[in-house]
Amino acid sequence: MNVIKKIRNQFAHVATPMDFNSEKIPDQCKGLSLSYHESTISPREHFTAAILGLLGRINAETLKCEAPEIKVDNTPSKDDKEQFRA
Repeated sequence: MNVIKKIRNQFAHVATPMDFNSEKIPDQCKGLSLSYHESTISPREHFTAAILGLLGRINAETLKCEAPEIKVDNTPSKDDKEQFRA
């Protein structure tokens, strides 16, 4: 995820037009561990594949999660409120 963040920041913090063939971006994209493509595809395709792989892993983990236990409402009833006011 740190590599993805670095790539994103390079696009976000440079005032000049950039693409996936600019500066260090191609090497960073090809080094993404979640991209299982051949090294002959474009850096953008590596980046896209890595993002989709990461989203797939996140989705799989969320499906394993259990919903939290629903807590009983502790709000006093009208009768309880009346009793405390007396």
